[in-house]
Amino acid sequence: MTYPTCFRKKILSYKRKHNMSIRATAKHFEIGINSVARWETRPEPAKTKSRPSIKIPEDALRKDVEDYPDDFLYERAKRFGVTAAGIHLALKRLRLSRKKNTTTSKRK
Repeated sequence: MTYPTCFRKKILSYKRKHNMSIRATAKHFEIGINSVARWETRPEPAKTKSRPSIKIPEDALRKDVEDYPDDFLYERAKRFGVTAAGIHLALKRLRLSRKKNTTTSKRK
């Protein structure tokens, strides 16, 4: 959860008005010291995350799951040139779950 911009600006103006240190301001408002220090350089909250673009095309992954339903994550990862964890996250993003075992026991 991020603090709203108006709250951040209010804290920074209070700090300047009363000539307080970052530590004293953070203690007064009961927030983190690092938060106040970060807000001084950039009071606006970040709008996007700094993560790389998705490497695995969704339609190709769906087709791969249809063509090879029994493959392990590492086998799919080798075909797409990514890690098994990357395939796991992509499948999760597509809301595709792993194949369930329909038989409860082989000892019957």
